[in-house]
Amino acid sequence: MCKWCNNTIIRNKTNSMITSWSDEDLEKLSNPNNHRIRWDNIEYHWEHKINGHKWEPHCIDSFEDWKKPYHHLRYWIYQWSKELADRRIKLSESYFYKMGETLKVSEKVIEISNNEKLKNKEKIRLVRELLPNESVTFMSSVLGLTRQCVHKHL
Repeated sequence: MCKWCNNTIIRNKTNSMITSWSDEDLEKLSNPNNHRIRWDNIEYHWEHKINGHKWEPHCIDSFEDWKKPYHHLRYWIYQWSKELADRRIKLSESYFYKMGETLKVSEKVIEISNNEKLKNKEKIRLVRELLPNESVTFMSSVLGLTRQCVHKHL
């Protein structure tokens, strides 16, 4: 638990920090315009604006001078920006992995469709194994068959 913002922090294998902030909150926290350090005639307070347009305390501590919250703010903006970038990279890697797998399957489907030695019933069975959730319309268009023919062999 972070003593500054009451947020859960974990370190992963690469020693990078992983917080429990949502992507949307990290986006807002990474923006310096959503933070301020204010003097209340007694102490300095670090505030953020991530829930609408209202400034809220970010840190449960107050500070005697501005330097400490200023350095914490710079440090955490860097950490949040880095975490957000890491999450986006991981998300895009996952997306491209799934896309690659889908393209490999579609290549197999094309091979099945173009194989003249296979009968229609066998082609439909093989395509159904590779793409169990695809519609009859899709299967008929990929195999160059009528929907009736595909229905007949299902």
